[in-house]
Amino acid sequence: MKYVTAVQQSTDFLRQPGLDDLADRVAIELLLRAWPRFATTDPGWDLTAIDLLSVRDTLYPDRLPVVLTIDGAIPDAARPAVRQLVLELAERYERAARAEHVDHTRRLQYAAAARDVLRAAGAIP
Repeated sequence: MKYVTAVQQSTDFLRQPGLDDLADRVAIELLLRAWPRFATTDPGWDLTAIDLLSVRDTLYPDRLPVVLTIDGAIPDAARPAVRQLVLELAERYERAARAEHVDHTRRLQYAAAARDVLRAAGAIP
């Protein structure tokens, strides 16, 4: 699958109601995959990656690896789709932080994750 297609599909999954840690983790891994590609010209990506790594390690400390099979290089034209994915991930964490069926501690973790992901989005030029 092409990178942009994977990002668009991941964005669509994040828009669906409910919580799905796998969809969230795939989004984070897709975003981290873009980091080395875009950080060479945009140092803000280093800050974005730091926030995303922190979110990943806080929310999913016992995670199994997510294996992504992406065909070809990440094109420069992927930037808008990547930015949208970051924003959608933040929105998803904000919704999770407001979900009444989620444990209080986990809701606080989601709220912190939403803040961190929004900060990550702000670091992307």
